Amino acid sequence: MQIIPNQQGQLVTIYDNINEAFYNLFLEIGLFINQNGYLQDQDTGIVIRFKDKFIKASLNENVPVYTGKTDIAFEPAHNFTLMQNLMGYYIDKREAGDEPIHYGSQGIYDVKDTMEHQVFVKTTDGLVYESLLYHNTYLAFMDCVFRLGGNNVDLHNLDIWEERTK
Repeated sequence: MQIIPNQQGQLVTIYDNINEAFYNLFLEIGLFINQNGYLQDQDTGIVIRFKDKFIKASLNENVPVYTGKTDIAFEPAHNFTLMQNLMGYYIDKREAGDEPIHYGSQGIYDVKDTMEHQVFVKTTDGLVYESLLYHNTYLAFMDCVFRLGGNNVDLHNLDIWEERTK
């Protein structure tokens, strides 16, 4: 992980790899991977679900995730709605906690020319939290979660994208 100034002089966090970014995302949301490989809320003890399935994860590329019929693997690159769901979970936790963000709405801007996506959250106070533009939608959701938590990040080094022809 590196913390460097951006062009505007603000400090920005850049993660060395995707697992480091996921680890810090889990910390921001208040989640951890329990001894059975399930994503669990550190405050409530609840094992996190997505579409009625328990989320299993590994932050070690040498440790595979084995899922059963009641599980889903944490693979947001293949299922960005999983990351969208985690952002919603984070917003719900913030709203119920001591430092609510006063959630109003959220959405995705799609830039057709460049095939990039930006996630935003608007508050009832008039604040707007916007991710940077990314080709991979799940990174835009991750970026927005970090920004909601007061952290400037740049995940472009993780934004692996192959231009699709056809």
